[in-house]
Amino acid sequence: MNIGSRLTAAFSSVLFIIGAGAIVTNWQFAAVVSDARRIIAVDNRLTSVQEVERDIGTVSRHISSLIEQQRETRLLAETQAMRNVLAQHLRNAMAAFGETGRAQAHALAASTRSVYEELDAIDRLAQIKDWQAIRLRVNMQLDQILREIGDVVHQVANAVQLDREAAMQQVNIRRQRAQFILAATAVLSLFASLLLGYYVTRSITKPLLSLKRAAHQLADCDFDLHVRTDTNDELAEVGRDLLVAGNNLRASYSALQRSNADLGRFAHAVSHDLREPLRVIRIFSQMLERRHAAMLGPAGSQEIVQICNAARRMDELIEGILAYSQLTHSGGDGLEELNMAEVVETVLHNLQLMVSESAADIRIEQLPRICGSRVQMIQVLQNLIGNALKYRRKDAKPFIHISAQQESKGWVFRIKDNGIGIPSEYHRRIFDPFQQIEPSRAGGVGLGLATTKRMVEQQGGTLWVQSDGANGSEFFFSVPLRSPPRL
Repeated sequence: MNIGSRLTAAFSSVLFIIGAGAIVTNWQFAAVVSDARRIIAVDNRLTSVQEVERDIGTVSRHISSLIEQQRETRLLAETQAMRNVLAQHLRNAMAAFGETGRAQAHALAASTRSVYEELDAIDRLAQIKDWQAIRLRVNMQLDQILREIGDVVHQVANAVQLDREAAMQQVNIRRQRAQFILAATAVLSLFASLLLGYYVTRSITKPLLSLKRAAHQLADCDFDLHVRTDTNDELAEVGRDLLVAGNNLRASYSALQRSNADLGRFAHAVSHDLREPLRVIRIFSQMLERRHAAMLGPAGSQEIVQICNAARRMDELIEGILAYSQLTHSGGDGLEELNMAEVVETVLHNLQLMVSESAADIRIEQLPRICGSRVQMIQVLQNLIGNALKYRRKDAKPFIHISAQQESKGWVFRIKDNGIGIPSEYHRRIFDPFQQIEPSRAGGVGLGLATTKRMVEQQGGTLWVQSDGANGSEFFFSVPLRSPPRL
């Protein structure tokens, strides 16, 4: 099972837990809303019953008051109005109790109909102005009916209150259940997230870190890799491929080391074997010139000088090839913290004779501290500044400007001069071995910039040039940001 499928299953499990918890919680909250509506309905029934109870009390008080006043017209109007109000409230109460089927609601309706009958009898007695009979009917029959209605209303109110309390209890139960479900969902989601995090760390993050360490090991030419390959996912496949690549690189690196060692020994042996005959040629040429100068004449002496110069140049060429061939090891050896201002000062001291002879104007801006090889940095700057002095213009005083600028990945150093410049077609070729713009003027063997380029690359940087071919040149080389090795 690949990583994508396992991650999909893990995330689906978490989403299932959250979704199931949300569905059950919504169901509980829907039930709570239903119970709340039930409570509202119970409150409506209770309000209707209380309105009927208030109406009955009002009927009793108003009729008693109107009997004392013995006003027939007002009594008839009041009883009719009370009848209408009581009828409306009774209909509301009966509608509220329509679905409950409680016996008290029917008893309430029957008692209220008895009130209607008494009100009708009171209306008839009021029309004949028999106030004594009205008074007796109110005090005896109507009061008895009102008391019965009051008892029924009280029973109904108690029953409604019980319904309300039951509904409230159910709401509290469902609320607590919803809270429990929410808490359980949160806990399960947290637990599932922790399991997912542990799974991602164990199955993805740790193998990725292991692969990262292995890649860094390969970059440092360390081939003893420890990569997890006991699973069947993509990372294990990459790990197995990396182990195979590491083994192949180990073999290639070992072969390359042997080849470099053989090449170094061969170059040293060849240079020794070649330089010895050259030394003999120079010695015997000089002896020939001293002993037979008179016989040779000016032309012969000049030819002897050319032979010596050719031998000297051949010796310099062999020495340069030997130095170039030895620049094959990693530039990480001998790294230390360097004050580049001090390095430039050392270089100018080494080139003091050339600087004095050319009366060069050399300006140096503030230079940083870097991590690099002191020997190679001195050689790099010495080659670049020496070339700026060597390839100066005859009609202008040499000017060299040395500066540095920090960029995101490291420092970039610039050596700018006002020399003869470099045509664009030579911008790449001058860094190849044995390539010179003016061989007759250079006096070298064409390995200076090639050696400089290789030294810069061994420090982890690059070397390039900018020039329009007429107004001097600007050489740039970069040095990466890194910490000096710990002692």
